[in-house]
Amino acid sequence: MAKIIDAVWEQRNLGMRVQELEAERTDSPEVLKEALGCLDSPYCVVKLPENMPALSLTVQEYGFRYAETMITMEKRLRTEPELPGIWQRYAPQIGVHTPDEAEIGDILMRVRSGAVFQTDRIALDPHFSPQIAGIRYANWISDLLREGGCRVHIVTVKDQPVAFDILRSAGNGVQDDLLGGLLDQESARGMGFTVPYAAEQYTLEAGDRALLVKVSSNNLPMLRLRSLFGYSIRECVSVFVRHAE
Repeated sequence: MAKIIDAVWEQRNLGMRVQELEAERTDSPEVLKEALGCLDSPYCVVKLPENMPALSLTVQEYGFRYAETMITMEKRLRTEPELPGIWQRYAPQIGVHTPDEAEIGDILMRVRSGAVFQTDRIALDPHFSPQIAGIRYANWISDLLREGGCRVHIVTVKDQPVAFDILRSAGNGVQDDLLGGLLDQESARGMGFTVPYAAEQYTLEAGDRALLVKVSSNNLPMLRLRSLFGYSIRECVSVFVRHAE
């Protein structure tokens, strides 16, 4: 049954009321229409299971536009972290450490600037901006740190920080790779491969054997990268959005 969520956390991020509707594969267009009729916030988000054309057409009838597909990818790990051949020469140079308070502050500053995540649906939406997306991600990171239960690490190459990553146990031997990115898009260009490699290192050290990650269809380089690392697609969710006129 379609579920409507009042996304109260987005008030802080976007400065407006936001509703999210999550549809089920068993929902009919009639059920979805009833739920869509209850949406009245300035910004609405609808999430649909993949390969449901009848539901996709229905949300478009209500003024929604396609924004992205969120792709959940997974990888079962072996006994050692794997680095694709084109990057194997970097393996001895890659290090991982837990950031101190100053480094956490630097991560938050860089993310908040809007320079780290530029393929997010908020960053690409002309009603918003990369800066607003950056504030949204920085708030999420702060919430994760406050709640605890996650692991933040800095990835280095030749002892120079190039990226960060945040993981949290999903139980049953699985780590959820929640959020990661390059610290500087220019000086660290081409170093994106260090993030999934470091995630594998930590996951194996934690005694777990699998990784999950969500990647936007707007971020083709990351999709290609995770595929090179041996990730397979587990689930796809189509995301549609509507702004009040």
